[in-house]
Amino acid sequence: MDKRAINKICKLLRLAQSDNPHEAANAMRHAKAMMKKHGISEDDIQLSEVKETETTTSSQNTPAHWMRVLASTVADAFGCRYFFRETWGTNSVVFIGVHPHNEVAAYTFTHTAPSGNKSPLGIP
Repeated sequence: MDKRAINKICKLLRLAQSDNPHEAANAMRHAKAMMKKHGISEDDIQLSEVKETETTTSSQNTPAHWMRVLASTVADAFGCRYFFRETWGTNSVVFIGVHPHNEVAAYTFTHTAPSGNKSPLGIP
């Protein structure tokens, strides 16, 4: 699939939300023509916005229960999915969602999780 075409179509679709009706109609017409020319569906456009953002945790072991609860809560709040990844003894949380929700979820997790591996509020 042509990434440049998808990016151009995304820009046209954003322009199609313009307050200027002539500009919006023209942008939508061009977007639909490009989608037809390149064989790109609306689903392809939506999926192109799904990204992943990884943030390192302070845990060297299996993530504690409170860390899994926090990651789950943050992911739910921002409409994302998440999973933990272990790479060479370093744990991280990966948030997957529509951009920029994934980045906001990772930022929130990073700034909400306490430093070290201590549980906040006595959660086991």
